[in-house]
Amino acid sequence: NSMTSVAQVAAENIHNVIEIGQLQIQDLGANPVLHDLDDTYELTLALADDLDNKPFFNQFLIFNQDKELVIAYPDDNLTGVRMPINELYGLDAAHDGIPYQIVTIERRDQNKQAAQISFIVPMINDKDDVQGVLIGRTDLSTNHLSKPIITSLSSLTDINGEGFLVDNNGQILIHSDPSVVLSEYPGRTGDLAEFYEGTAKDGTRSLIYYHPVDGYPWSVVVMVPKIQADLLSLTIGIPVLVITFILAIIAIIFIRMGLKSVTLSLRMMAVEAERISMGDLNQPVPVTGDDEVGVLGQSFEKMRRNLKKRLDELDRLFSVSQEVASTLVIDEAIKPVLDAALVAGASSVRVVLTPDAIPELLDDQLSPIVYGAGSAGNRYAYLDDQILANLRRHDRLILPSLDRPRLFDLPDDEPHPASLMAFSLRKDDTHYGVFWVAYDEQRTFSKDEVNYFFALSSQAAIAASNTRLYLSAELERQRLSAIIASSPDPVLVTDQRNRLILANPAAWQVLNIPMNYDDSAPIENVIRQQELADLLQASETEKQTRDIELPDGKIYLAIATTVIADEQPVGRVCTLRDVTRLKELNALKSEFVSTVSHELRSPLTLIHGYATMVEMVGKLNEQQTNYLEKIIENVESMSHLVNNLLDLRRIESGVILHLEMVPVREIVQQVVDALSVHAAQKRIQIRVDIPTEIVPMIEADYALLQKALNNLVDNAIKFSPLDGQVAIQVYMKQDRIYFKISDNGSGISPVDQAQLFEKFYHRSTIEGIPQGSGLGLAIVKSIADRHKGDVWVESQLGEGSTFYLAIPLRQAILSTSSM
Repeated sequence: NSMTSVAQVAAENIHNVIEIGQLQIQDLGANPVLHDLDDTYELTLALADDLDNKPFFNQFLIFNQDKELVIAYPDDNLTGVRMPINELYGLDAAHDGIPYQIVTIERRDQNKQAAQISFIVPMINDKDDVQGVLIGRTDLSTNHLSKPIITSLSSLTDINGEGFLVDNNGQILIHSDPSVVLSEYPGRTGDLAEFYEGTAKDGTRSLIYYHPVDGYPWSVVVMVPKIQADLLSLTIGIPVLVITFILAIIAIIFIRMGLKSVTLSLRMMAVEAERISMGDLNQPVPVTGDDEVGVLGQSFEKMRRNLKKRLDELDRLFSVSQEVASTLVIDEAIKPVLDAALVAGASSVRVVLTPDAIPELLDDQLSPIVYGAGSAGNRYAYLDDQILANLRRHDRLILPSLDRPRLFDLPDDEPHPASLMAFSLRKDDTHYGVFWVAYDEQRTFSKDEVNYFFALSSQAAIAASNTRLYLSAELERQRLSAIIASSPDPVLVTDQRNRLILANPAAWQVLNIPMNYDDSAPIENVIRQQELADLLQASETEKQTRDIELPDGKIYLAIATTVIADEQPVGRVCTLRDVTRLKELNALKSEFVSTVSHELRSPLTLIHGYATMVEMVGKLNEQQTNYLEKIIENVESMSHLVNNLLDLRRIESGVILHLEMVPVREIVQQVVDALSVHAAQKRIQIRVDIPTEIVPMIEADYALLQKALNNLVDNAIKFSPLDGQVAIQVYMKQDRIYFKISDNGSGISPVDQAQLFEKFYHRSTIEGIPQGSGLGLAIVKSIADRHKGDVWVESQLGEGSTFYLAIPLRQAILSTSSM
């Protein structure tokens, strides 16, 4: 500390020496009297006056522009040719315009403890030219400002220490030993103050403190022999150590006495903390005193109350959510929400539901549905409509005071709540109403309170949403049950496990299903008609139809459709329509058509025969030949129609199926070959795609299957444009083989698709395409039905049509008997 203090005192006084010398020499250099270098008398008087008034300097020297000495006052042996080399360099620099310099020069007296320094400034005239140079010399050993420096640096001599001042060139300017002044300093230099151990000039180990002067390139060095520093440390340290030891013993005694009470309180706090961590929050924390332990106890008690309050709120919210989830009755679901809000201190709690929030509950309800509770339950009911209207576009409304802002119309003759919170009841973008609480006294709502009531409002919204969904579903279920029950047609519904989950009274009566049937049993244990059970258990997603003949002789058309939810089948719905009368009429019609067809075949044959023999009896003119060709063409068309009618009648009447293993590729190729001429006439390309992994043989009636494929491909060619394409693709799916025939024609409208496979039905007229008999697709459908297969079409206008023919790989009846 002493070394640091000595160095700092010396450094601070060096600042004074340099700054005052700089200011005085610059003031003198600016004096216009000194600029008249020709009048040496006036110069001498001016310098003598300055020397008397400013005793900082010992001597002044003035040089002209040619660096010649004009005057030196007072004169001595340090002028002229014997000037120090540092001053000569400074003189040259000042002539070059350097504004200010400090240089070190030798002492007047070699026994002095300090060197001399010179302050050099140029004298600038009005034209900013260097007119001359002024040098002011001062002896640091006699300067009144540098004496504190010498005194401070000499203060360590009583402990054999020494201090000295070093300039920017490494020369020692001030030292207690005059012989060392202006010698070179051999130690460390740098920009930072530091202590280090070094060697003195006599070779002894020393503790050295190096302290640079802030703002100037000079530094102060203080050296004390290491042994003196160690002795001083012992001299100071031993008494301090003894005192410290005594104080430590006294402190230990007092600390033990104080800690005994503190540790007792801390142990008590630890017990309370353990109890709180175990969830026991009912017993208050004992708080004693105003010291740190007392403050800690108060913090523990505050934490316990907050935790208990928070846990109680969470328990209430959990209980509310359980009760809301356990019921679908709105009255029972809202009650726990109201009770939980009252526990939190509200004077009035109200849930206001919009008239259409639960429309199924009150059919003619035009006013809001309100539920209220609390000591002031209905006191503020006049605010229901206003709050409901205000929160239709906002989520919440927090009003610690109703005086400002004036959001509501408060009647003078009605009581007014002091504070209010309201929350909008929303779920799934549906606004159900509002939940709001009121207080008789003003209060500031904390964030925890707002979150608590918001959570209660969310539960109220869930209760309203659940009730609405339940009542809507129940109403739809009742409507559906009423529709199904009132339907005269039997309706059956199965689930994804092929269990019968719904059957209407018509189905009970027609299918003899007991009213108390086991809905967990497989469908075949409930439905006795195997064909109907198979239809209900089919895995195809497309709509399927099948004629079902019951034991009483009635025939029903069963239409089964798969129900899809989230792209997964969840069951099937089947409706049965009594088509017995239609079947009888169809049979009578078919019998009539068959009889007429048989009766027409012979006359047509005779007409065709005689028409072809007319030319044999004589030559006909061109007009007669033309008439005869038209007769033959129409007779052949009628004969083709009669043959189709007879074929259709034969198939529908249960013609014997001549089942055999039919090669798939061969039968498709024969159909393509037979129609190649027809396709070539329209320049239509037929593409066939039969994968190599396809089953090579299927069990079917070769002639009938060929006829069905022939009709489908012929239609595709017929309705395709010139240079069109017809694609035939064969693929397998489960136990069926599918023939897919596609064209790029004009497509089929949805209206035509519904009746396309009926007999004698003609599509909407297409220009350039002659109408057929309307029996081709009806024959295809009959052939598909006889093979227990199916046929359908997919088409859009302008995008072509695709016909599908599905035939089982194996027929269930292998005998050749009729159906």
